[in-house]
Amino acid sequence: MQHLIFHLRRRLAVSHQRRALRQAVSAAEFAVLAAQQAGARTGELDALCTRLRLTAQDADRSLAPARPRPAPGPAPALVRSAIGDLVAAAGLIQDAAAFATASESQPAASGADEASSQTGTIDALLVQAGQAVAGLPQQETSKRGTGDCARDPEPPGASDPEPAN
Repeated sequence: MQHLIFHLRRRLAVSHQRRALRQAVSAAEFAVLAAQQAGARTGELDALCTRLRLTAQDADRSLAPARPRPAPGPAPALVRSAIGDLVAAAGLIQDAAAFATASESQPAASGADEASSQTGTIDALLVQAGQAVAGLPQQETSKRGTGDCARDPEPPGASDPEPAN
């Protein structure tokens, strides 16, 4: 009985993490979109948002409930730890987009410079999370896309984001 309760609790925790990750990615996409609509220069935030979404989709697939024959991949615990990095990266993207928007209304400040200063930190988090999701040792990974994530994001709390083509 305790074994069953343990597995149910773990499944519930994983479900919560997957939902939180999807919401964080959607919120980051909306923050970038809002900054762009306000006329703020968002620099590399579009490309970072796309990388965030792609890595989050990989992590989400890795944590999806097991099918009869699960595909080989990284350990679920490793993927769950990467979700923290992805949520943190989403938060930094939101912060950078908000700063760029606020700076647009105050010409003396340079919102694009501040937003781009966060890109190094965001990039490092995405690389680390991508390696964990892929089950790779800590090494440099290639960038997986440079599209515009803020063109048609889904609302926060929506189902899984569509993959970029």
